[in-house]
Amino acid sequence: MTNATKPKPEHSRAWLFDLLLIGVLLIGAYFRFTGSNWGDFNNQHPDENFITSVTYGIHPIQSIGDYFNTAKSSLNPAAVGYPAYVYGTLPIFIVRYLAEWTGQLSHLTLFGRQMAAVADLGTVALLYFIVKRFYKRKVALLAALFSALAVMQIQQSHFFTTDTFSTFFMLLTLYVAAVIATAEWNEPGQGGGSLLQKIKNTLRNPLLWWSAAFGVALGMAAASKLNAAAMAVTLPIALVVRYFRVKQAAPMPLSEPSDEQVELEQATGQVKRSTWEDLIAHTLGFLVVGAVVSVIAFRIFQPYAFSGPGFFGVKIDANWLSKIKEQLLMASPNADLVWALQWAKRTHLFSFQNLTVWGLGLPLGILAWAGFLWMAWRMVKGEWKQHLLLWSWTAIYFIWQSMQYNPTMRYQLPSYPLLGMMAAWVVFDWAEPRLPRVRRINWRAVVSGTLGVLVLGLTACWAYAFSRIYVTPEPRVAASNWVFQNVPGPVNMEVQKADGSVYEQPLPLQAGTIIQPGSPSQIVFTSQVDGVLKSILFAHVADPANTGRQDLRAVLSTSPDPQAAVPLADLSVNADFAVTDDPRGNPVSLGVDTPVAIQRGITYFLQIQANSGELTISGATVANETDYDYTLPFRTGNYDPFGGIYRGDLNLQVYWDDNADKVTHFESVLDQTDYILIPTNHQYGQITRIPERYPLTTEYYRLLLGCPADKNIIWCYRVAEPGMFHGSLGFDLVATFEDYPTIGSLVINDQSAEEAFTFYDHPKVM
Repeated sequence: MTNATKPKPEHSRAWLFDLLLIGVLLIGAYFRFTGSNWGDFNNQHPDENFITSVTYGIHPIQSIGDYFNTAKSSLNPAAVGYPAYVYGTLPIFIVRYLAEWTGQLSHLTLFGRQMAAVADLGTVALLYFIVKRFYKRKVALLAALFSALAVMQIQQSHFFTTDTFSTFFMLLTLYVAAVIATAEWNEPGQGGGSLLQKIKNTLRNPLLWWSAAFGVALGMAAASKLNAAAMAVTLPIALVVRYFRVKQAAPMPLSEPSDEQVELEQATGQVKRSTWEDLIAHTLGFLVVGAVVSVIAFRIFQPYAFSGPGFFGVKIDANWLSKIKEQLLMASPNADLVWALQWAKRTHLFSFQNLTVWGLGLPLGILAWAGFLWMAWRMVKGEWKQHLLLWSWTAIYFIWQSMQYNPTMRYQLPSYPLLGMMAAWVVFDWAEPRLPRVRRINWRAVVSGTLGVLVLGLTACWAYAFSRIYVTPEPRVAASNWVFQNVPGPVNMEVQKADGSVYEQPLPLQAGTIIQPGSPSQIVFTSQVDGVLKSILFAHVADPANTGRQDLRAVLSTSPDPQAAVPLADLSVNADFAVTDDPRGNPVSLGVDTPVAIQRGITYFLQIQANSGELTISGATVANETDYDYTLPFRTGNYDPFGGIYRGDLNLQVYWDDNADKVTHFESVLDQTDYILIPTNHQYGQITRIPERYPLTTEYYRLLLGCPADKNIIWCYRVAEPGMFHGSLGFDLVATFEDYPTIGSLVINDQSAEEAFTFYDHPKVM
């Protein structure tokens, strides 16, 4: 080998790259732990909500016998009231035990999110150690940095779900496969000798133990998420790569074997085999070991997939199996589920588009796929032993998930680190000169380095912009707070704060409450702010009997008996409360002439009286879209919205079949409501994509907003702001709440991304 072709040795200070990995992990930790308490824990993510409940519900067991007793184990979700739980049990075991040991059980959602972030940081670290087994440390470091900045990994680290845990164990499995493919060790001979000697040689073979380690890691991955079992394909690939690497490295014989050598080999059983026969002979036993150990590990870490009792009760549990089949059916086009309508008419490029544009960010996405294709070309040119393991697994998994009926972005989570690796690899590979340098400047290195720095900078900006959604109010929470301040309840305390702003505190009173003469109603409430009471607003007051002018009186006191203490305010108005256009009556405001100080945290008593006829008091009304989405407003600021502040029975049920009954229902709800609340893009983003099924509801969404006939309805809702469009159903868009990725003055409207990318943590609310 000449000096021109001899590979350059690793940097003499290779440890420096390992040290820099700590810096990469700190960067990753910043993005993953920032805003872990987002959303005020209103359970916006349905999977997180369910997993949190299950983790609360299970309890540590007292013995190993209890652990493997499927019917009675307190760690079995089905045994403690959650038979529908089909996610992996290993993550919830880890979180439950760690939460108890660290005293975080009372903050389980937050702790679960933080553990999800830790798991993803582990994925970043594993990626570094995987990559440096095949490429230089600088490639491994840049790959880890790209992975640390990948937005999809950052987002999933903010949810207490099983995805980051399963990805960590999948990368752990891949690391073991990488060791098998690349490690340098002398394997004991497999030739003649006694049976005992052969057994000793086998037990001394490191490949046996690494195959067993592969099985353990694979079992843990599958016990975190069942589809991680697909990682099993990487063991035969790793063994094939190792076989040909070792074969290539073996010294070539100087001459053809003599007749005596051939006779000796035949006498000792060392018969020459074809390459494929030899490959099978060298790998089959290790494949069996990996498979057997993986089943045992799965039995240990997902014990309730089996019927039990006892470790050897290995019959598949009927309930678990039925739920798995049910989940598979729900993820197929044969399941007519409202939340699956989003997958109708999607192409198999949908996953690719969203991963590239949003999950990685367009600069990193383009570079990653360029690396993917360039690596494939280099394998065609003969470098397959270096690239095959990582490239083939990425290709297999990505194509598999892309072909699913519901190719959601998070299902591709295990692909993100390896695509980041390919982006890092191609930067340095393009920088390598292909011919002896004639000029002093390596322009390939200059261009490639500039590209790498540019992509890294833009990816960091995208990660930072996205992380801002976790440090600003979640849109549904912000919308809920707006509703409480702008949509009056039956009775509302209007308090002027020290900064001059007016705080509206709605008080609970069942809709249509009747105030009888001589029988006052009393509301007990705790003030939410400090300030001065300016007025008391009654949203709607009506005299159904039209008895003429009468008094409406409100007495505010710190005592349940206003006669026992001097009232803070005694307000009244004499008016005719006869019903006019609105059967609920008109608003009535009782102003305060003398300032009344209101203190936050103090309990007050408001007594409402009528002096002659009956009066009904009602608040404004809000309508939600469906039972299948979040009901707004949320419980925020100690308010229970449907505990007397607003009616909770107005629901459009937009997923009902379009027919005459639905028209009647729509008309009834729209006639009764003052405000329509659209909490996410879940409904209009799905229904209007299939107007063949929902022609009525599709037209409703167009008319409600006033989307022009030549515009796409979904586009109109994505960009809509108050005053932009004018609806024709009697409603106007009065407020929107967005939490878009933002960096400085640059705001990125990501509503065109896959629904799940915005639905859980930063939807647009209208």
